[in-house]
Amino acid sequence: MKATARKIESELRDLVPRVLGRESAKVIAFKLGVPQRTAENWQAGLNLPNLPHFFGLAEMFPELRDKSLEWLAAALDVD
Repeated sequence: MKATARKIESELRDLVPRVLGRESAKVIAFKLGVPQRTAENWQAGLNLPNLPHFFGLAEMFPELRDKSLEWLAAALDVD
C-alpha cells in the first residue's frame, strides 16, 4: 500500500501545479475559501492540498476529478 501512496503523491506533485496553473490563484482561493498564498503554493508545487481542498479542486477541474476516479478504480481492483 505504501508504494501506491507514493505513486499517487508523485503523480499529484506533477498534476496539481500543471492543472492549477491554468487558473488565477486569486480565483482558486476565493472559490475554496483559502488564502491566496495557499493557492499560489499549490500552483508552485511547494505544497499539496489537503483532502477536503483536493475534493474542492476536483469539482473545479475535470482533470483532477478524472484522476481521482482512476485511483479509486485501481484501488477497488486491487482489493
